[in-house]
Amino acid sequence: FFFIPLSLVAMRLPLTWWLAAALVAFLEFAPGPALIFVAAASDELADGDREEEPPIDVGDEEDSQAEFAGGEDVEHDVRSHPKGEECLQYAEELEREVGLFDNTALGEAGRKQLVEKMKLHAAKLTGKDNHKDFHQVFDGHLADLHGRGGIFGAADACHFLLKHHDEL
Repeated sequence: FFFIPLSLVAMRLPLTWWLAAALVAFLEFAPGPALIFVAAASDELADGDREEEPPIDVGDEEDSQAEFAGGEDVEHDVRSHPKGEECLQYAEELEREVGLFDNTALGEAGRKQLVEKMKLHAAKLTGKDNHKDFHQVFDGHLADLHGRGGIFGAADACHFLLKHHDEL
């Protein structure tokens, strides 16, 4: 038997809170029947009623590091470039102003703002205005990245910029 103090009843809490409290009390004071219920539910699923999910191909760990957050090699390449530190400072400042390059919550408008500002920075940094359609290529890369949820930081953005502009 579960006792609810009268002072709690007078608080007029939402129904979902009461249901959650009842579930917690049930699990706390009657673990045997609760475990039997959970076991019965999992046995029903184990009888073959569900489809097998295909295994997720995570690929080679080195490939995923190179594709997403470039790691030490990317950062080393950027920092060793004569314009790398300037690019990193700008990219980090841009992330503070607009948002992180890999933040999917930015949406299309935020992504476009990042792309436009990086395009202007690339022109200033390299002297090449929209070299090889940098604006469109970088936007496509970020859109793809946001779609699959990868990791892409300031160093990755600078590496992408410098490599695209034939600087690396």
